[in-house]
Amino acid sequence: MQKIGIDTVGFYTSHYYFDIEDFAKARQLDVNKFHIGLGQYKMGIPAPDEDVVSMGANAAKEALQDININDIGALLFATESGIDQSKSAGVYVHTLLNLPAHCRIMELKQACYAATAALQIAVSLVQRQPNKKILLISSDVARYAMHSPAESSQGCGAIAMVISTEPRVLEIEPAYGVYTEDVMDFWRPNYKEVPFVEGKHSSLVYLRVLEKVWDHFCSETDVAFQDIQHFCYHSPLPRLVEKAHKLLKRINGKSDLLETHIREELDAALKYAHDLGNTYTGALYISLLSLLTHTKENLSGHRVGFYSYGSGCVGEFFTGIIQDNYRKMIDTSVHKEMMQSREPLSYEDYEKFYQFALPQTGEEFFTPRFQTGAYRLKGINNHQRLYEVAQKKNKKKKLVTDPKTKEIFVVKAVSPGKLILSGEHSVVYGGPALAMAVDRFAETTISPQLSKMISFNLLSFRYKDSFTIQTLREIKHRLTHQYQRFLHGEIGIKEVLQTPFELTQFAFISLLDHVNSKIIDGLNIQTSSTIPVGCGMGSSAASVLSVLYAIARFCKLNLEKD
Repeated sequence: MQKIGIDTVGFYTSHYYFDIEDFAKARQLDVNKFHIGLGQYKMGIPAPDEDVVSMGANAAKEALQDININDIGALLFATESGIDQSKSAGVYVHTLLNLPAHCRIMELKQACYAATAALQIAVSLVQRQPNKKILLISSDVARYAMHSPAESSQGCGAIAMVISTEPRVLEIEPAYGVYTEDVMDFWRPNYKEVPFVEGKHSSLVYLRVLEKVWDHFCSETDVAFQDIQHFCYHSPLPRLVEKAHKLLKRINGKSDLLETHIREELDAALKYAHDLGNTYTGALYISLLSLLTHTKENLSGHRVGFYSYGSGCVGEFFTGIIQDNYRKMIDTSVHKEMMQSREPLSYEDYEKFYQFALPQTGEEFFTPRFQTGAYRLKGINNHQRLYEVAQKKNKKKKLVTDPKTKEIFVVKAVSPGKLILSGEHSVVYGGPALAMAVDRFAETTISPQLSKMISFNLLSFRYKDSFTIQTLREIKHRLTHQYQRFLHGEIGIKEVLQTPFELTQFAFISLLDHVNSKIIDGLNIQTSSTIPVGCGMGSSAASVLSVLYAIARFCKLNLEKD
């Protein structure tokens, strides 16, 4: 029978991580709950300019280093962190890697099992066309609700594999055991940003399904437990993997079940899991890479057993044979450097990374630039994601700081509301009016932000949006044109503005253009008001004036009082 299996491997994870020790301090929990109880030490956190596409492309770039890309007949992208309900993430990768046009692209989803489904599909495709190779990418961001029990097991990572008839890493053996059951242990509806997690229930199902797939596997092959030298498991939590291995040994009559021995047997395969967190679809195959990387012994010819599990649920057990040239195909020095050069995040930065989100309005938006791999998420425009080749030297950007205090430069300005005591209508005709200020105020705070966007957060109106300087100029030109049409009697005054917020945006960009001020970094403009709206107390005027005064102070502009 013709060999089919993994020919090359590529691996990528974010440059940033959050240390579990810092996490435990922030949550006022005993760190041993995570270090000892769960086997967690770090969680990989993607930068704001990274997603499953950029991570997957970075992993695939490595996997394709000595592959003729014209031999790639299909790209299978496994993820449960999809970015689009219709378009496959693989299509973006296809463009970034300049893959041939005659190439199938498909995205697969079944929780963490999807990469194994993709692997078995890839094997079948190669059987039909032995001259072709299949690129398999597994890329995910494990993200849970803040302060939830699952928060500590967040992570991110991608692994790419080329499947061919000349595997240099691992031959996939034909026998397998599978099991499917409809359970609700982990799920994320379309309207939710984070999943529902029944952690204890999921762990029990994980162990029960292991028994089911093992029984099915044994009925399909003569390969016995003692014929398998190494085991790799889907790794949501390292301690759960240890329980699974202990269970499998026990049901196969093995008496050596001491925890220390179990951990020794799994140590090499779990090293990456300890420091990455949960990587969902890629976890099983990152475990294989970890085994091959961290085992000093020559593993050529050794058989590996694989347990793949995806909540919901689908499980599978299968085996593979490590090939003679596997060491030459794994760039351990690159992976070691990537893991050792990662930067720890402070709790404040962790929160900022967590809270970052692309705008959903369709406006042009560019992501702040952080340390990434060869590819990064550039931004979004007209609801379309934009990707680019990252700069070679990509240093972390710093916010503007006060030269004296070295603190982030933030300014605040207030403007009062007013009451017109007399002459409210006479001013329309150029007459005088008597007005007084009231002790109700609009307050604006301006601070720099890493993105080059100008963000408006008008709290009293529950309005929040971001724009480029160019987009704001387009708004100004449109409003100027509309106002001229009003002056000529072509439209009514209410048709000049599409939304009341445009007046603030118009005033902001008009001031900058008037004084020829250049904003190098982005700004976050936050306005709140205690002035009643629609009561003739000048709430709109006060908001606009507070923004103008704040930006003038921020840019150190000298404005005349009139």
